[in-house]
Amino acid sequence: MTPPPDVAAPAPTVARRGAVARFVAFVAAVLGLPAAAFLVVAPTDAETAGPPMLVFLATPALAAFLLSRGLPRPRTTPKPALLPAVGLTAALVTVTGAIAWAAGTVGPGPGFDPSAAIGAVAVALITSTVEELGWAAGGTTVSRAALGPRVGVLALGLVWAAWHLVVAALAPPVTVGGMFGMGDLTPARVTCFVLGVVVYRIVLTALRDRADALWPAAAAHATGNVVLGGALGSGALAFTPDGPWWAFPGPTGLPFLVGAAAIAVLLRRRWATS
Repeated sequence: MTPPPDVAAPAPTVARRGAVARFVAFVAAVLGLPAAAFLVVAPTDAETAGPPMLVFLATPALAAFLLSRGLPRPRTTPKPALLPAVGLTAALVTVTGAIAWAAGTVGPGPGFDPSAAIGAVAVALITSTVEELGWAAGGTTVSRAALGPRVGVLALGLVWAAWHLVVAALAPPVTVGGMFGMGDLTPARVTCFVLGVVVYRIVLTALRDRADALWPAAAAHATGNVVLGGALGSGALAFTPDGPWWAFPGPTGLPFLVGAAAIAVLLRRRWATS
C-alpha cells in the first residue's frame, strides 16, 4: 500500500525552506550584481574594467557574510593544514605548468620585471583571499544548509564556475587571460573549465573541513594564483596564441582537472583513515 503523499514525502521544514531561500539569494547576488555592473559600465579595456571587476570580486564575500549570519561558519584561525594546502597546490601548478611549457601553451615572456612581479603577487594574494572569504566561508555554509554536505559543495562549485564565466563573457579579454588563456571559449574548453572548478572546489572544501578553518582553502587558492599570476604578470612567462588549449595550466586545461581529481581522492582516502 502506498502511503499518502504527505507521509511519503514530508514537506520541507520552515528552516530548510529558509536555507534554500538564502542559497537562491546568494546565487542571484554573485551572478546578477557583477553582470549588471559590467553591462552598465561596458568596459573596453583594463582601466575601465576596474569598477565592475571590484563588484565581481567583492560580491561573493559580502553576500556570503550577510546570508550566512546565524549559521555555523569555520574559524578564521590558522591551523597546521596550511602547509599541505600550499604544498599540494604548488605541486599541482608546477606539474601543470611544466606540461603547458612542453606543449607550447606558455613560453618565455617579454622579460622579468621585479616591480610588476611584486604587483602581480600582491593582487593574487588579495583577490584569492577575498574570494575564499565568500566561497569557503559563508558560501559553503549557505549551500550546505540548503542542499546538504555533499550536494551543497557540488552546487557551490557550479556557481563558482558560472561566476567566472560571467566575467569571461562580459569583461575585456585582456582582464581574463589569466583565467582562460588565449583563444575563444569553445564548448570543450568551457566544459573542462566547469569540471575543473567543481573538482577544485571539492579540494578546497576538504582542506577547509579538515582544519575547521578558512585559511587552508585561502592559502591553497592563493598559491596557485601567486605562482601562475606572478609568472605571467612579471613578464617571465606569456601565453602562446597558437598553443593547445587543453594544456592550459589552470581549470581550463585537462592536466589541472586530472591533477585536482587525484588530490581530491588522496585527501578523501587520507582523512578517511586518520
